[in-house]
Amino acid sequence: MLDDAPITVLLSKIKEGDKEAEDRLMRLAYKILCRMARRYLAAEPRRHHTLQPSDVVNEYVIIARKSNVSYQSRVHFFAFAAKVMRHILVDHERNRKAKKRWDHLERISLEDVSLSAEDNASLTVIVRQLLEKLKKINPNACRALELIGFEGLSLEETAAELNMSSSTVKRYLSFARAWLHLQRGKGRERSGQS
Repeated sequence: MLDDAPITVLLSKIKEGDKEAEDRLMRLAYKILCRMARRYLAAEPRRHHTLQPSDVVNEYVIIARKSNVSYQSRVHFFAFAAKVMRHILVDHERNRKAKKRWDHLERISLEDVSLSAEDNASLTVIVRQLLEKLKKINPNACRALELIGFEGLSLEETAAELNMSSSTVKRYLSFARAWLHLQRGKGRERSGQS
């Protein structure tokens, strides 16, 4: 029965809680959504994307299923899809630029650092002082860093804890890391190191 149902009929069945209608809707709309994604990718200033239209649509489908939007009409369905796709492309570009900015930094594992008890105590004091300074400058960045860096929460768990989006938490973390990197440079200048 649902095999030849138009999108508007499927949308009303979804409102009634029909999961089969939701799957059918996504299959039926997939080609249209791919065309939309292709147009958005073509309109992007940076034409050499690593994303394919199908990648954008697949990410949209995941987001749409999690969002539990109650579509009012076919137009509402495609307007929501368009908005989400634009956000996907913006987030992808931000992540690409952020990765490019931070790729040159050397990563050091805490397991690779061996400290004496005295060094460990002074490091603890330094870290505590830096966190206090950061908290005065940007409390949200400090809390995000504490939750992920010290309490071991994931990005999604931190976003939920702080009642923020994951992308906002990422921005706070980027700020915190950049600020800490700057403080590290200031500390080296004071100690006469290069």
